[in-house]
Amino acid sequence: MKKKKLSPLNSNRCLDIKTTYNGTQSYENIKNEYLLARKDIGIFNSSATGKIMLYGSRALNLINHGSTGRIDNISENSIFTIIMKKKKFIGEVLVLRISPLRYLVITEYYKKVFKYFKKLQKHYPLVTIDDATNQYSLFTFHGDKSNEYFEKIVSSNLYKTKQQNYTYYQLLIPKKDERNSFEYFINLNFIPICLETKSIFLYNNGVITNLDKVYKPYRLNVYKIIYPFSNYPYNTKEKLLSIRQYEVQKNILIFKNNKIYNHRRKSVGIIHCSYRMPNKKNPYMIALVKKYQAGRLAIIKNDKQEVLIKQFVNYQE
Repeated sequence: MKKKKLSPLNSNRCLDIKTTYNGTQSYENIKNEYLLARKDIGIFNSSATGKIMLYGSRALNLINHGSTGRIDNISENSIFTIIMKKKKFIGEVLVLRISPLRYLVITEYYKKVFKYFKKLQKHYPLVTIDDATNQYSLFTFHGDKSNEYFEKIVSSNLYKTKQQNYTYYQLLIPKKDERNSFEYFINLNFIPICLETKSIFLYNNGVITNLDKVYKPYRLNVYKIIYPFSNYPYNTKEKLLSIRQYEVQKNILIFKNNKIYNHRRKSVGIIHCSYRMPNKKNPYMIALVKKYQAGRLAIIKNDKQEVLIKQFVNYQE
């Protein structure tokens, strides 16, 4: 099938995009947004996320200096990785190859990553590092029909990215085209979604967020599971861990770092985060558990009451 080129992004009318899809939403709005976007295509504006431009003959070497995995061959011109300094977590980053000598690093940990790259610059004097946050806008696309739509499109600005267990599309454009671009996709009946709605897509596809908040004794081993240490020189004490998703069999409040118990009432792990799915009564959770000690059925305690949890997804095993 012949791929079609991305249509020009032009419009005479502009939306106030900040009030349209940014900010905290009510649960009812989040629920409606998710249900609509899941059946179609949801669009989220990630333009506020920090962006660092690195260019020069050794730009990729500088990024590889801190990356847990070598990124010499970037699939689809984009890759997610973790930047670390020895055993200290710096940030999860998305690396986009703009050209053979230019790379854009996009991260929610902008200050830490930028500071780290600047310190490395003395070892790579031919590399220039600039703040590019206000030069580019970034849209991410989610939903059942997004792959069907974007796989037919050829554009150097469109990136198919895999964040841990979840593959989705991102579009990088000049900042000046942000409003017209958003209007263009709204005219195609894309569903504008807020951050909370995007998070449901991430969680429901097994993405671990807030990696700096992972339970400290498990931290390096969790990083090793989701981003294998092919480029990381430090050994870690091997803990046989699994990252699992559970459905709680009762509608209760879930608290981060609460313990998880097996059928023998032995502690086998902790809760990393919880979330709710629209039209589902009971909450879900992503948990960090000891690989061969936690079964598909486990227990959490709530006000001294035992509540059953049921595994429904293997993250990576």
